[in-house]
Amino acid sequence: MLLALAGYSFAQTPTNPQWTKQNVIGLILSLNDPTHIEVLRFTASGYVTADIGIKNGPIAGPVFKWRIANNKLLIGGEEGGVIEELTLVSMDSSKVIVKRSSGQIAQFAILKPDPNPSPVVKKMDSMVIHKLHFNALDINLVLSYLTAESKDLDPDHVGIKFVLRLPAADAPITKPIYRKVSITLVDVPFTEFLAYISAQTNLEYSVEGNTVVFIPMNLDLSHPKKAGK
Repeated sequence: MLLALAGYSFAQTPTNPQWTKQNVIGLILSLNDPTHIEVLRFTASGYVTADIGIKNGPIAGPVFKWRIANNKLLIGGEEGGVIEELTLVSMDSSKVIVKRSSGQIAQFAILKPDPNPSPVVKKMDSMVIHKLHFNALDINLVLSYLTAESKDLDPDHVGIKFVLRLPAADAPITKPIYRKVSITLVDVPFTEFLAYISAQTNLEYSVEGNTVVFIPMNLDLSHPKKAGK
């Protein structure tokens, strides 16, 4: 299972370190492993958006729930089932060491968030999707939904434009694009949802003015692009 701890400054780990909501919310953890990818992003709404897979191979983007019980960080599904229990061994400003439910010791790097997010990113952080369910919905329809929803949630009703930009047919892409998005979320900021889209579709995004542009991961940007269909 994966963990991702986002930028925090931690005091020296006490003799009996404990998980608390304060040191879990907002954390982004990335597994230190030569072959496997595990990244967990812990949200204030109790969700964990995850990237799980093999380096230079397929990556899944599941969404879990998290809670703390008996000094263990429990990660599981919506119905309360637990798929991983993490006991905190040590924590400092750059890494977290945990004991998994299997007994294995794992080390995760703490990833730092962008200290100077753009106005569009700040706006997306403030916009919360209260309820969402997609079942194998095409990525273009997902982005159209986000464009319309952002206008409704923006107090100025300006919103943000979300687009897919595909490369020329001969552009080298190292990861296949998966166009279908399946997800059920409640009370999640736009930025968290975009992370899920990226993990599930092998698309990454950047901000251009008031537009969020999705392109294939590991794309050679020297090749011309075309609008997505």
